[in-house]
Amino acid sequence: MLIDELDAADAVLLSFPLHNFAVPSVLKSWIDHVVRPDRTFRSTSKGKVGLLGDRPVCVLLACGGSLGSGSSSQTDWATPYLRHVFETIGLRNFQAFALENCHRSSQAQMESRARFEEWLTV
Repeated sequence: MLIDELDAADAVLLSFPLHNFAVPSVLKSWIDHVVRPDRTFRSTSKGKVGLLGDRPVCVLLACGGSLGSGSSSQTDWATPYLRHVFETIGLRNFQAFALENCHRSSQAQMESRARFEEWLTV
């Protein structure tokens, strides 16, 4: 059923909080149900080939702190993981935005929201 819903969708929109450096367990469970050999991808001698038709995938992840390379930053493991998952099943039109600093100062939150609004208009 989940694969049929995904296959029928014109686009995919995921929005979730970043938990412990990765995607929440319910999203991981959904992935485990839709990434299926011979249904959403096929293994070949050259690697995996996605069987779903490409469509836009937009990901919005929220995190309490900042991502990046600073001393108080954390690594975004979710975006590269999700990009790989969706490419595996054939969805290559992938965009992601991290809404950072959700539990930081009002100024940091406003700056993050401004970057998000700019991202939306691109």
